Amino acid sequence: MTESKKKDISNSEMIQDLVNSNAIEVTDLKKYFAEKKKMDDVKAVDGISFNVEYGEVFGLLGPNGAGKTTTINILTGIYSPT
Repeated sequence: MTESKKKDISNSEMIQDLVNSNAIEVTDLKKYFAEKKKMDDVKAVDGISFNVEYGEVFGLLGPNGAGKTTTINILTGIYSPT
């Protein structure tokens, strides 16, 4: 087998692996912020889970204060999960 045939096979295998896997996988994500005036923490994100497959268009929808921006900030590394 020639070197170029080996590369073609390995590239197609890598692409197939990507197609059969998730681009994003979130399981039981939580984020709490400390409230300065109260003893309780504020729940920004409370145990959400979802998967986004490669090539999939995904929308994160919810009312104001639902934790959408906090979730994106965690996924991009701006915040760390609790």
